[in-house]
Amino acid sequence: MKKDSDMKIDKTTYKDRKDRQIGMTADHTSRPDKVLFFPDPHFLFFRNPAHSNHILFCPHAIAKEQSKQKEVALSSPLRIITSMIILLILFNSCSVTKNIYSIEKISFGNGGGFTGNVTEYTLDSNGTISKFESIPKKSEIIKTIKKNEIQNIYKKAEELPLETYEFNHPGNNYNFIKVSKKGKEYYISWGDGIHSVKSEVEEFYNNLLTLLNH
Repeated sequence: MKKDSDMKIDKTTYKDRKDRQIGMTADHTSRPDKVLFFPDPHFLFFRNPAHSNHILFCPHAIAKEQSKQKEVALSSPLRIITSMIILLILFNSCSVTKNIYSIEKISFGNGGGFTGNVTEYTLDSNGTISKFESIPKKSEIIKTIKKNEIQNIYKKAEELPLETYEFNHPGNNYNFIKVSKKGKEYYISWGDGIHSVKSEVEEFYNNLLTLLNH
C-alpha cells in the first residue's frame, strides 16, 4: 500500500507555469495543465442567407458563389428594361385611338331662340363627347364613341374645305360646326333661311348628330 508521501500532486497553476499553457480557459484559477480542445465541425461551414444549402467554406466555393451573384446582378437591369418595353407596348395597344389626322377636336350644336341659349357638343381625339349649355352654364361628359367611329368622323372632317370656305349666316335659330385644326379654329354657322350652306357641310353635321343618338 502506497503512503501519502509516495503520491505526487501537481499543484502547478497557469500563473506559475504560463510557458506550458495548452487549450483555453475563461479564468486564471488552478486548472490541470492540459486541456483538450475539440473544434465544432459546424464552424467549417457557413450559410448564405440567399440560399437554402450550405456551402463549403473554401476559396473555390466562395469565388463560384460570388460569380453567380454577379450574374444575377447584371441580369436584373436587363429584366427591368424588358419589362418596361412590354408595358409600353401594352399601353399603346390599349389606348382608345391614335390621332392620325391634323384635327384636334370637333364642336357642333345649335343656338338662338328666345333665351339665346347655346348647346355645344365637343368630340375629342379619344372619342369623348362632352356637352355644354350656356344658360344656365353647365358642362358634362355624355358618352365615348368607338375607335372606328372616331376615325370615320375625323376623316370626313379632313375632307371639308375649311381653309377656303367661310360661311357665317346664323338666323334666330342656327346650327354651327367648329373645327380645331393645326392650332387654328374654323367656324361655320347657318340658319338665316336666305343663305344655303354647302351640302357636304350639312351632311357632316347630320353625321355628328347621329353619334349622339346611338
